[in-house]
Order: sequence, then structure tokens, then C-alpha cells
Amino acid sequence: MVDAGWATRYEESGEHPGRPKRYYYELTAVGQQAAHQAKERKPRLFGLRSAAEGGAL
Repeated sequence: MVDAGWATRYEESGEHPGRPKRYYYELTAVGQQAAHQAKERKPRLFGLRSAAEGGAL
């Protein structure tokens, strides 16, 4: 996702002995749009029901 430009990655700052450093990810505007389009195409993957199934989109 980072390589595709859909997310940015941030490294944890500071030392944390006894464990590897953590990475945090944030969707970019392009990633947010891709996620929205995926949700529209495949609502069941996101735990949503279509209006025809009684869900509210």
C-alpha cells in the first residue's frame, strides 16, 4: 500500500528496549478514495448489507 501511494508509514520515535520499533500507517487521499470505491463494490467485505438486503448505505 505504501509503494502504491495509498498509505504513508511513520516510524515510532524513541528507544524501546526489548521490542522492535513500531510502524504506524495512515491512508493518503488516494488510499481513502480506493477504500471508498472498494466498499462500494464489495460492501459485504466491510460487514455492510446492500439496500436490497435491508441495509442502509
